[in-house]
Amino acid sequence: MKKLIIVALALATASTLSAQGLVNFTTTGGRVSYATVADGSAISKGDFIGDDFIGAVMYDGKEIGRDKFVTSAKGIASGRMAGGTLAIDGLTPGATYTFTLEAFNAAYEAADKNMLYAGGPDGLYFGKSVAFDYKTGVAGSVDPNDAAQLMNVPNFGVDAYSVIPEPTTIALGVLGLSSLLLFRRRD
Repeated sequence: MKKLIIVALALATASTLSAQGLVNFTTTGGRVSYATVADGSAISKGDFIGDDFIGAVMYDGKEIGRDKFVTSAKGIASGRMAGGTLAIDGLTPGATYTFTLEAFNAAYEAADKNMLYAGGPDGLYFGKSVAFDYKTGVAGSVDPNDAAQLMNVPNFGVDAYSVIPEPTTIALGVLGLSSLLLFRRRD
């Protein structure tokens, strides 16, 4: 009897570890817009972001998947993602999880996050949604209630960031200014 219980527990643990909940990386409801614009481009605060932005769905501080935001056939930025459905390891099918959505452009992703400050003119953008609940889909189920639903993400904005100049650049600037002041006194 003890062996049967141990085997049943081992099988339950193994099936839980290999669980794959379906997640549809398409957003509905809220949209993502520019919260701050600091690079002098034609966009303005409140405009929706388009296909030059990446959306990363986060669960418990880890990225579970990503997709691009979309632009309409007329070239209008939508502020929404329209991705595919993926089976995500470790998420139980049919269970509800709390996710956040991060939106950023490639320049922000490539930047050293320790060197950034908010509101700068470098065209680096990042924003994060508030937490929202999402029920994963069940693979192979014929019940329409088990399908991977769209993510109902609240509205949020992306803020502009800039890179802090390197200390050497600052030191060279100070040296140049001090030499100008030194020559000014001699005249």
